[in-house]
Amino acid sequence: MTGPLIGPNGPFYATASKIKRRDDLIPACVALDFSLTGTWNNVQYCYMIRDVAGEISGAMYEGVGYTGALYTIQSAFTGSPAYLGGAAGSSLANELEALSFGFEGVTTTVDMEGGNSTVSYCTIATLACNFGDPSGGGSLAFWRTCFPEMAQETSPAFASSAPPVTVVDDNGNNGTIGTDGNGNPTVTFAGDGSYYSYLLTDGQIAPWMLAGNSPSGAGAKSRQCTVTATFTHTKNNMVEVSGTPTVVPTQHTQNQPKNARVTLVTIPGGTYNRQQIVPGEVVPYGLAGYIYNIERIPQYEGTFTIQETEITDQVPLGNNLNLTGSLAEWAAMAACVQQISYDLDSGRTTLAFGPAAHLGAKDFVERLRVNRAPRWYNLQNQNPANNPNAQKGTQLGNNLPQRGPNNGPAGADWQLFPLSLADQAAHAVAYATDGAPGVHIDLRASGQPQYGNKSESNIAAAISASQIPASPTKPTIHLQDGSLGSYGGCVRISVADIAGLQVWLQEQPICFDFGDGNGPVAAYAVFLMSKPYKTSIY
Repeated sequence: MTGPLIGPNGPFYATASKIKRRDDLIPACVALDFSLTGTWNNVQYCYMIRDVAGEISGAMYEGVGYTGALYTIQSAFTGSPAYLGGAAGSSLANELEALSFGFEGVTTTVDMEGGNSTVSYCTIATLACNFGDPSGGGSLAFWRTCFPEMAQETSPAFASSAPPVTVVDDNGNNGTIGTDGNGNPTVTFAGDGSYYSYLLTDGQIAPWMLAGNSPSGAGAKSRQCTVTATFTHTKNNMVEVSGTPTVVPTQHTQNQPKNARVTLVTIPGGTYNRQQIVPGEVVPYGLAGYIYNIERIPQYEGTFTIQETEITDQVPLGNNLNLTGSLAEWAAMAACVQQISYDLDSGRTTLAFGPAAHLGAKDFVERLRVNRAPRWYNLQNQNPANNPNAQKGTQLGNNLPQRGPNNGPAGADWQLFPLSLADQAAHAVAYATDGAPGVHIDLRASGQPQYGNKSESNIAAAISASQIPASPTKPTIHLQDGSLGSYGGCVRISVADIAGLQVWLQEQPICFDFGDGNGPVAAYAVFLMSKPYKTSIY
């Protein structure tokens, strides 16, 4: 094909040659085996998840799951996944997987980071506090733990004329000895609602237990304290009587104060554990179908030479090439320009176009990993298949190419920070209209699902429905509460809601009664406001 053409930079003379349609590059299927490795409870694991897409009897199918048990891509992430073909090991699923084992199938293993969890253990021994008089015997074990020397004393008892037992922590705070709601002896401190009911006898409180990760869920607390009590007792000595060691009372002691530095805790002894979980990479399910839909588009390769007086770069790198005036299919071939050679002396530009042989499935995954930090690819309301007609939430990936290798529109313009990923995934259908609970930053055109709609039931009845923009066309920030598929309150700030005005936070004078006996006085408050404006009533 040769002839003069008109380009964006003026007329030029061009020659196209060796144009071939590469139907041999269309695969029978695309199969991605995602290999996830990690550790769970300190045990290493590795498992494979398949994502297979191909054409059978003229229809395109995609399945996700394990060999012999593929789910349909549309249902795999719902509460009721359906097997491809209606059952595990169906003929349809087997035929699809058989394509991936043939020479015409494209099969790639992609290594990905799985979730990791570690378990920490901490064992402590404690003794229930008992600040009673040891003469009754019930508290003797507690006092002998605090004061080991009492094991060599008999008839210990509180000194009647001495001060009562005192407990003071290392910061000088006095503890109050009392009982908890079940009548168990305990110590409390002002400003701290916890009951310190146990004496730590072995081990130590781990920092993660203090952070609220104890089995009770309340979190452990501990205090270093000094316990002071005054006793009367009889001291004993061990002597030999007729060659036999014998305990002989030797001295009766009255009003002897004893001090012991102890650790009081709020939880009983036992073995405690904490599991730390680090989420793995989000597997880009639906990627096989996305790649297959691209690769089954006919690709054209060849060369295109432009002759000019001076090179004007008529077809820069990054463009697609269509040629008119010859075969009709070339007019819409959208051939991707892969290489450009410039001959400055002769004014000749040579383009090489065709499929991108240097790119593969792993390159797509690496591209997705650019967004690794939030890891949100397949969690945005369960449309990982990139189906523009999906009814289950927002069509994530709708701005990606869907029918050809040409560039799609501009990048993503909607962000969701959900309150709970698990709740969002389990109730995606219920949240499809007004957005999942969380924070939405929305810059899309109107009419999209989960746009942050308001209903008249949420506002004063005096405001007519015509004043409620159901699908705003301006940037919107939407804060939505709710769980289990039901909505709570919401806050929506949209440029469309404020009649195109500028709105900002500003300090304004007010008159306010602070309840201090001075009555209403001049004060200030910060408001979200705009400049004053008149309405039709004026």
